[in-house]
Amino acid sequence: MNFEIGYQYLIGVSVPNVIEPWLNNFIDALTEKAESDMSVNIIFRDAAGNSEKQLQDIRSLTECGIDLLIVSPNDSNSLNQVLQETFRKIPIILAGVGVQSEDYTCLIQADDKKIGRLAGEYVLENLYEQNQRIVVFEGVEDSQVSKQRKEGFQNAIRGKIPETDITYYNGEWLRDRAELRMKDYLIAHDFAEIVFAFNDDMAYGAYLAYLR
Repeated sequence: MNFEIGYQYLIGVSVPNVIEPWLNNFIDALTEKAESDMSVNIIFRDAAGNSEKQLQDIRSLTECGIDLLIVSPNDSNSLNQVLQETFRKIPIILAGVGVQSEDYTCLIQADDKKIGRLAGEYVLENLYEQNQRIVVFEGVEDSQVSKQRKEGFQNAIRGKIPETDITYYNGEWLRDRAELRMKDYLIAHDFAEIVFAFNDDMAYGAYLAYLR
């Protein structure tokens, strides 16, 4: 008996962690596109921040017979071998983080280091005065996006703002986490003149901490 599949292309999508808001938006956009195009079907896999699981997810997706792999790597080097194996068979689109190989068809990536640098330059030129206190909320630990934004920010302010004026918190991209950390900071220091968060959710959480 023959069954109609109902779609022409099967796309596999592997993301490192759906708690990161931009990846949620990424998934929503892909889902919306697939729902408007009946020739496309998408299988999503969430690695939950585990590079080994993401490797297994990609192998599982290829065994499903996908025609295209879209992957946002959990880190820049753990997937080199599986991407090399997969790229021999189908096209690969990388999103968010690059890898230390050329085994992909297309890379879609923001310049996160530049984003951090521009934020640091803005703080210096428009906000910071001597001895003012700054709180910085980073994303998930080991996130390449977070690391690059922090590096760009630190490069911009190095030698111009003392490190003792800056407190870094891991806000994990989450509003509630940033709110709790900001409350901790306010108990010890009363206030901070400047808060820089690596995403909107954490910025809003820090803002709520001041209101409550």
